[in-house]
Amino acid sequence: MTKPTLSELIESCGEEFDSLEKRENAYFAFGSSKDIVNMKVSPFLGYGSSKEEAVAKLWLSLNKK
Repeated sequence: MTKPTLSELIESCGEEFDSLEKRENAYFAFGSSKDIVNMKVSPFLGYGSSKEEAVAKLWLSLNKK
């Protein structure tokens, strides 16, 4: 089984993916879920030592909702 690429991970987050940043020795992936009916935005975060790990953790966070 092959590991997904960074672009595949970002694509799997869909429109809920916002950004990816490096801060010191860690990567942070930011996302948000928008509830248009209730006019509410919920932030989500994934972090890790690689870009792929951060986005994978973001995907997990987004899919726990």
